[in-house]
Amino acid sequence: MISSRALIRIFLIGLVVFGLAGCGSSGHHKVVGSPAQLRHLPPPANPTQASAKFPLVAKSGQRLVEFYVQAGENNGFDFNGDSNGKLKLDIPLGWTVEIFCHNSASSLYHSCAVVSGASATSPVFPGASVPNPQEGINPGSTQSFTFVASQAGNFRLVCLVPGHESAGMWGTVVVSSTITDPELLS
Repeated sequence: MISSRALIRIFLIGLVVFGLAGCGSSGHHKVVGSPAQLRHLPPPANPTQASAKFPLVAKSGQRLVEFYVQAGENNGFDFNGDSNGKLKLDIPLGWTVEIFCHNSASSLYHSCAVVSGASATSPVFPGASVPNPQEGINPGSTQSFTFVASQAGNFRLVCLVPGHESAGMWGTVVVSSTITDPELLS
């Protein structure tokens, strides 16, 4: 019979071993998020997205940031529980950004797009929106898109379904040459 103390040691050793196994030679990986943001999210549409429970994964060696957005949490007009610009994503200039946009609402259609400013209706970067952003994503579905943050400035992550941005469904995206590592603030 193994004692509870021995089981705890085995569990902790397993955590260390599996944690180190994820540190390969592909570059530095950084997972970012406050405790409120590190809640479990639905599985992504892309099975290669290994860290769906974390809103942001930065892969410095690849100059890539993966951002998981939960749109319409609790049938609201928000992204990851924040609205009216409270969600802020800082991205280094020139990095590739992949956004997984999950519509968690039970009955509303939502979308994700990165636009130049308030009331803009087209993506600021080529590819910076889900397909058909004005129509939105079916409730419970996930779509992803990828773009290069090729221009410095302050932008908005918005839902382009008519009326949703004005209801508060937008966040802030800052792209800058002074940012060296992506950061998620709210």
